[in-house]
Amino acid sequence: MVDDNATNRMVAQSLVEMFDCTSEAAEDGAEAVDAVRSGRFDLVLMDIKMPRMDGVEATRAIRSLPAPAGAIPVIALTANADPEDAAGYIAAGMNAVVEKPMKPEQLLAALQAALGASVEDAA
Repeated sequence: MVDDNATNRMVAQSLVEMFDCTSEAAEDGAEAVDAVRSGRFDLVLMDIKMPRMDGVEATRAIRSLPAPAGAIPVIALTANADPEDAAGYIAAGMNAVVEKPMKPEQLLAALQAALGASVEDAA
């Protein structure tokens, strides 16, 4: 979970725990890219607007990494989710967009689409 806002990180982490997933937090895109390099993660929930490195820049940096790290699913979490913005996030390499404030069913659907059957339907 990548977000510069501690409350948003806490909310997202609580939601993914409802779906029997574990999470770790990063405060900006640069931290996220470093974490993805480790190869320990199955998916990234990425805020868009962050200091130092925003979510779009971070996703492009992740996509430039060698596989499997460079192929990790990235889901945008943003209040800026109108169709034009969402298309830009997808074009930057993100797999899906979930609008803030997050609705559990929308986040679950995005997680299931990205991870397949490994996410139980907890809703």
